[in-house]
Amino acid sequence: MDPFRFQWEVGGVFIVTGEGLRNKEGDYITARYDGLSTDAFGHPLLGDVPITLKHLIEENLHLRTRWIKPDICQQAAVHMASRVDLEEARMCGESAAQLAMQEGESGYMVTIERLEDGGKGSNYASRCGKVTLSAVANVDRYVPRNFIDTEGFFPSEEFLRYAKPLIQGEVPIRLKDGFPYYPSLTLKHVRHPE
Repeated sequence: MDPFRFQWEVGGVFIVTGEGLRNKEGDYITARYDGLSTDAFGHPLLGDVPITLKHLIEENLHLRTRWIKPDICQQAAVHMASRVDLEEARMCGESAAQLAMQEGESGYMVTIERLEDGGKGSNYASRCGKVTLSAVANVDRYVPRNFIDTEGFFPSEEFLRYAKPLIQGEVPIRLKDGFPYYPSLTLKHVRHPE
């Protein structure tokens, strides 16, 4: 492949991938299994996919590359959260506190159960449930195949219908002197009722 001809004809390419990218043998392309690079279950801590792809493209195709890894900035971007996401996060926190304090239950994970799905997000509703940790800890759950288009590259219409209600509504950001304002919380110790 002539890299100059490729850049002239195509101009540029964006590659978007998750950190769990695998090679054709099914191995993670960035996995290491040393003591520092594995979690408590022995799973590899994944990451650095963009750097690995950069090296592969430059070495094999001789094309100039740049990479962007949103990482923590994306995960902590409350200004991009949806109202539904914020409401369900609060609902999960309240449910977990109720399980722990009022019912005295332990060893569970709070779940979100979808009650309705109007397709356009107008009829979406959810509630919290619970599942034992042993049913979900150290268990992989893959994206359903019908959520990926037939070519295997893009989200399907079914996924878009599933996801659209989850991104509805905006979260107002409180500002103070031009900066986001986050109230301070007071730590209070509580005792479980005997």
